[in-house]
Amino acid sequence: MNLFYICLIFIFLIESSKTQTTSPRPKCKTTYGSPLDGECKLVDECTGAAMKGNCANNLICCVPDIAKTVAENSFIKKSLFLKYVNNTARNNALYGFFVESMTSAGVGGNIYKAAAYFAQLVGESNYFRNLESGVIDSDTNADFGNNQTGDGSNFQGRGAILLRGRSNYQLANSQIPNLGVNIITNPERVAFPSVAFRIAAWFWSKNAYVITTNDAAKKGDLGLLADGTYHNFTLLTYSLTNNLQKLRERADIYEAIIRENGYGTLKRGLGVMCEIGEKTGYAVPICLVGVNKPYCGCEGEYETRSCPYGFYSNSKCRGSSVLKCCVEKCTSSLDIVILMDSSGSITPPNFKKEQEFVNTFLDKLTIGEDDTRVSIINYNTNVFVIADFNSTQTLESLKQKVNSINYNGGGTYTYDALKRANDVILQEKNGMRSVEYGIPKVVVVITDGISQNTQRTLLEAQKIKDRKFSVISVGVGNGINWPELIGIASTPADQYFVNDFDKIQLILAGVSRTSCQQPAPIPTETDIRSQVEKNSYKYFRYSIKDAINGTNQTLDEFTIELSLYDGDTELFSSFTDENPKSKDDFLDTSGVKPEPDTNFIEKVSNRLRRSSDVTLTDIKKRKFYQIKRPESGQNETLYFSVRGLKEKNDFRVFVYNSKVNSAFSLWQKENNKIFLFAILSCFFYFFNF
Repeated sequence: MNLFYICLIFIFLIESSKTQTTSPRPKCKTTYGSPLDGECKLVDECTGAAMKGNCANNLICCVPDIAKTVAENSFIKKSLFLKYVNNTARNNALYGFFVESMTSAGVGGNIYKAAAYFAQLVGESNYFRNLESGVIDSDTNADFGNNQTGDGSNFQGRGAILLRGRSNYQLANSQIPNLGVNIITNPERVAFPSVAFRIAAWFWSKNAYVITTNDAAKKGDLGLLADGTYHNFTLLTYSLTNNLQKLRERADIYEAIIRENGYGTLKRGLGVMCEIGEKTGYAVPICLVGVNKPYCGCEGEYETRSCPYGFYSNSKCRGSSVLKCCVEKCTSSLDIVILMDSSGSITPPNFKKEQEFVNTFLDKLTIGEDDTRVSIINYNTNVFVIADFNSTQTLESLKQKVNSINYNGGGTYTYDALKRANDVILQEKNGMRSVEYGIPKVVVVITDGISQNTQRTLLEAQKIKDRKFSVISVGVGNGINWPELIGIASTPADQYFVNDFDKIQLILAGVSRTSCQQPAPIPTETDIRSQVEKNSYKYFRYSIKDAINGTNQTLDEFTIELSLYDGDTELFSSFTDENPKSKDDFLDTSGVKPEPDTNFIEKVSNRLRRSSDVTLTDIKKRKFYQIKRPESGQNETLYFSVRGLKEKNDFRVFVYNSKVNSAFSLWQKENNKIFLFAILSCFFYFFNF
């Protein structure tokens, strides 16, 4: 009997469920413009126009729209699209409209344009959930052409790129052919995907103000600013919004799409020329607080310019506040090897441009025996050492050697050039300075295509990287093997590309800056002495894996001792950022002032030094920075930088694999070692006796 009743209850529940799932959705009418009939739904369930209506429980009024089915875009496939906007019924339906609009906007065939278009539309529409934004301006807002009662709500922000105000609605209505609806009499139709994405494509390609120079901004194609640089992406974003938080979110998506397609990372880029005093610089994007990326920041001094790109006709600033006038020069000492490709596919005219690129690159370095030492290798089927570290290290002599290289053509034996650099050039007996000098070792590989053997090329590049040396790859031309180019580089940020040799100078500043930002490896139990100029940084990397050296030990706490001989410095560290910096170098979007540096103990100690050439009286001050890994056992590298505060700054750093609480414990640690050494010496003396 009990089983019989259980079966009846089970059947009842099933039938009730069927009734609930097949019951019609509540009907609704939209609020703004001409009322439209729809159904109350969650926005993620709505495959048509999601609009405000007379629905309860935070539901929207969903009005059906036509379906759109198109072939996938090669850069933003449907799976990638859904990965970043969430896999909902709505976004599955909207993908076709998005791809169609990419074609109309002229962005579908270029990775940087496609990624920028996606990032901006996602940001403008809140991941395509708000094609009707609810952003309502005044009925009399002259900036948007509103002049009648109801204009604010009727012509509110709608679309995948928000269209706002009567004047913009009128412009779109008159300029977009075959729109299929009069959006002046039916403005609510802009929230329909079939209309919203067409308007976005028109706005992108024809109606946005494109900021490129100090001249008056003109309406044009925003795609001109989608070139893979953060500088131009800030200008592109500023054409749509001046909200810096939105810039951060959109830049993250922009770079993510570029990475997902295997095209490396964003590059910084440069803007208009500017001056600080008598020094010439360029407008560059400063990093936002919490976003320390290789694609932003100034390696030198910079000055706040409220309008680095001038003004609109109404006196409003039209340049992003992220952009500052920056004067920078590579003052870091490097041991750098430049590999020049002279294979048959280069052609003599292009090799001449490659020589000009290398010579201009040399101009940006401080070359000398005690500064940056340069080696140059020319490679094709054969490998030729044009200059090594023992060659005369002057700018003039190196340029003469570059200009004297004869173009011979042949194969692209990149792996042989990398092997020669590693086995011959990057050796102390051949002029490379010891790692104890704290000088970064950098290899710059210039190539126009595919090497004769990709596997061997990547193997030889890895051998250099295994020594904690840096490799930067520079690809030129349309025949590039992208996996090889990125695989050669130490990180995706260390890879550069232009599609022809006429544009190679455009990446010069980036290659130079990246070279100078490479962190020097710090061997375990080793003092490193170096110098740094005012407002400049010296970067270092400490391998936790090497410090453990195959043991089962886990190192999670470290102390960096910073000893000052002249001037003054401060230290910054990170387990994720290769170039940690002061908070003063970041643009604070929250209005909260950067906190002072408080993570060090500042005392003078009598710690005995390892280096015999240093006396206690040389050291003016010591600072001890205590650093703890945020996640135990994670992040195998500790990065830190030293920033100069005076005109000249002479310092020494040492990394302890432990937490050091005071100067006394350092003294005790050293003397314990001396005491142990004395005991062992006595033991061996009496044993031998």
